[in-house]
Amino acid sequence: ALSRRRKQVLRKETVSIGQKILEFSQKLLIGEMTPLEQMLWKPQDRGERVMTFLAALELARLHKLRVFQQKTYAPIFIQLIALITELDLSLTKGIEL
Repeated sequence: ALSRRRKQVLRKETVSIGQKILEFSQKLLIGEMTPLEQMLWKPQDRGERVMTFLAALELARLHKLRVFQQKTYAPIFIQLIALITELDLSLTKGIEL
């Protein structure tokens, strides 16, 4: 007799860069150096970690955040250099994972 396998459907939540940018604005203080790993503290899947890193790069591109690392494989630090306000987060709506 063949055993019947149960199929389980997993739904994956999507995370956008805009959501991650808002998270940065809520957790970081201007001028404070923070290990990027601190933004990844809660259990996240690989996709969410990627979106967090992309949000940091986007904020750096917009001159709102500094991202630096002293040497290869050393911890990455971020520093908020301007308030994250007046950003048009609707421009990031198509970027989800």
